[in-house]
Amino acid sequence: MVPVTTGVLLAATGAAADPIRLVTGTWAPFTGREQPGGGPVTRLVRTAYERAGHEVKVVYRPWKRAEQAVRRGTTEAAFPYTRNGARQERYVYSDPIFTLPIVPMTRAGDAGRITSLADMRGLHTCAPQGWSLGIAKLDRMAADGTIHVQRTRAYAQCLKLLDRGRIDFLVGEPPRLRDQVKRVLGDMAPVHLGDVVLSRSSFHLIFDKTDPNVTEAVARANAAIATLDGSTEYRSRVEEKP
Repeated sequence: MVPVTTGVLLAATGAAADPIRLVTGTWAPFTGREQPGGGPVTRLVRTAYERAGHEVKVVYRPWKRAEQAVRRGTTEAAFPYTRNGARQERYVYSDPIFTLPIVPMTRAGDAGRITSLADMRGLHTCAPQGWSLGIAKLDRMAADGTIHVQRTRAYAQCLKLLDRGRIDFLVGEPPRLRDQVKRVLGDMAPVHLGDVVLSRSSFHLIFDKTDPNVTEAVARANAAIATLDGSTEYRSRVEEKP
């Protein structure tokens, strides 16, 4: 009788649930296998789920493979992703995990040249092949020729073009821009980060629309994200300068 009773008790209480599998890629300084704890955003996502009572297992993949893992059901969700039209056709988005301002970056000698999107008319910028410029209106300005976009194979090449005066500006989130400039140019001296906020980026977990359990998975994620409201950890990990 003891083994049966123990078995019934285990069935009633349940063994520890399997960890929720999430996937991310390398997006310095926010995520990456080489970052302490997987990077500040990985730690933030893990903290959110743990506060909501869920254990998570985070795996690291190249970004295309991360999306494939979600579509194949080997992971519940991938993070952190911004919204775009093509992606929204295939995935359901969680509430924002965090948001960041998008600011212009110019050469140091051009500080103050750009105070709005209108100031970019006729100027040259850069983005890797296949990348959005991060602001819908800016993408439209590129499409109609109001601004000129040079396409490269990697973002580091864009930074070098800016440093050489071959383009006029880049845009992005300040922590990301600082990290990339220091990696590629050595320090921030050659560039100027504008104070004007052109837009804001929101970053989410994404879930496969065809997953029959997607509604429950998204609700679970949103409940976890809600635990971050007002958290000082949010700003110290993501919004402050690295």
